[in-house]
Amino acid sequence: MKEIREEKGIALVALVITIIILIILATIAINFAFGDNGLINRAEQAKDFYANDTQYTDESVTNIESYLDGIIDGTIGSGDDEDGGGDGEETNPPETPDIPGGEDAIAKGAITFTNPTWSGGKASVTISTNTSYTLQYQVVANEGASIDTNWQAVPQGGVIGNLNHKDIVYARLIQDNHYGEEASATVKDENEPQGATINLSSTSVTVGSNVTATVTHRDNESGPNIEQCKYIWNTSNVKLGIDASLYTGGTFSSNGEQISTSFSSPATYYLHVLTVDNAGNGTETVSNGVTIQKAEISDSTSYVGYYADVDGNGSVDGVIYADLAIGGTGQWGNVDGKYTIPKGSNFKKYGISKTNHNDDFETADVIKVTNSSGNERFYVMALDDFDTGLHYWYYDAYGNMNDYASCTSMAFGSGEQNTRNMITKWNASEYGEQNAGDYTDLWGLDAIQSGTWNGSTGWYVPSAGEWAAFAGNLEIYTYNYKDKGLSDDYVSSSQASHTYIWNPQFFTGYVMTKHVRGKIPVRLGTTF
Repeated sequence: MKEIREEKGIALVALVITIIILIILATIAINFAFGDNGLINRAEQAKDFYANDTQYTDESVTNIESYLDGIIDGTIGSGDDEDGGGDGEETNPPETPDIPGGEDAIAKGAITFTNPTWSGGKASVTISTNTSYTLQYQVVANEGASIDTNWQAVPQGGVIGNLNHKDIVYARLIQDNHYGEEASATVKDENEPQGATINLSSTSVTVGSNVTATVTHRDNESGPNIEQCKYIWNTSNVKLGIDASLYTGGTFSSNGEQISTSFSSPATYYLHVLTVDNAGNGTETVSNGVTIQKAEISDSTSYVGYYADVDGNGSVDGVIYADLAIGGTGQWGNVDGKYTIPKGSNFKKYGISKTNHNDDFETADVIKVTNSSGNERFYVMALDDFDTGLHYWYYDAYGNMNDYASCTSMAFGSGEQNTRNMITKWNASEYGEQNAGDYTDLWGLDAIQSGTWNGSTGWYVPSAGEWAAFAGNLEIYTYNYKDKGLSDDYVSSSQASHTYIWNPQFFTGYVMTKHVRGKIPVRLGTTF
């Protein structure tokens, strides 16, 4: 019984302890939920905090927007006080650097472009800055606009190469994420090409023969555009102009082009070449003349009045006044103007080198030698006086020419030998002192001593008979000699007496005499 009561007491104590523990746990749970720091109270605090925070965020955003609007409309400057944080203290955005750009930067040297330099059809430009900012660039073809994503650092030395006509080089200055307005320079080739070099295979051929021209275009900037370069053969050496429609002869397929052509009629032709560069600039080059001549002239036709290309270099040297294939006699003015032109044979071969040449003796074709084997056929008088000065015949020969009758002759055909004889006399001072007067003696002139005039040799002082044949055959009179570029009178190589020489006088229309101290113009003649 005692043991039963002890077991019941233990159970009662255990129950009391359990109840106490449950009461404690319940108290803790209620406090956790409803106490000052309980869950319910903390939830209420979180709700209030979220509401306050949202209001603060909205106010902050509103303040920032108001500040930016103020900067844009100018109501807020760098020195304005604006409450951006709600704490009463002044706050300003970071200051943006004042980076130069545009035309102003170029004017101040902040961005510098050099003029383009060209090589091999490409240009290069150097860009630089006198500031501490970083320099960037980009290249846009065909005058295009810059692209924001294409900026890159300027290479060492600032040289931007491989540029074409109408490329634009843009440049700007940058610091961190800030950059100035872009500046630009346009690459342009605005100059005419240097033209073309033209090498001819021949400058004189007969009708039907080929002439080849080798043409190389030249341009030191954007380079020649071969597809647009053109050419045409023309009888004029006056430039046609750079209108491409005038050049109907053909276009070039490559530089150094060879053009082979032949001509069917006598004339002087010129190759006109139009060179166009890659920028569209054009210039014209005209070749030397190519003379197309008849194979041979006739031995039965007189060519008196035709012009002569004595040395075959393409230029006219004189006018033909006697043709030995025809011969003949005549008289100009008085009896002392009589002349006889002998008839010869076995002549050199001649051809027409140019048609319709216009000069002092009106319009006529030009004759040149095509085969130099044979005798000379033509007598030629120069188209111009020897020089613009006056000369004595031989000043100290006055009264001293005792052998005048045998030393020289007035006959046609004697002028060349007369000249040789008088040069010998003058060189030996046989008639007196050399150049004793105020003017030089003509026999001491270098050109007469050597027979060289206008680039060719064989020239001499004509005899009186040759002057008479010149005036008579070409019908030169007192009323028209000035129209033909002639002076009033001329010196001949023919002596007339101890003191006088024979003197053709165009102002009187006669062959007269003149003393050796007379001052007189000189004109030379030759044969070919």
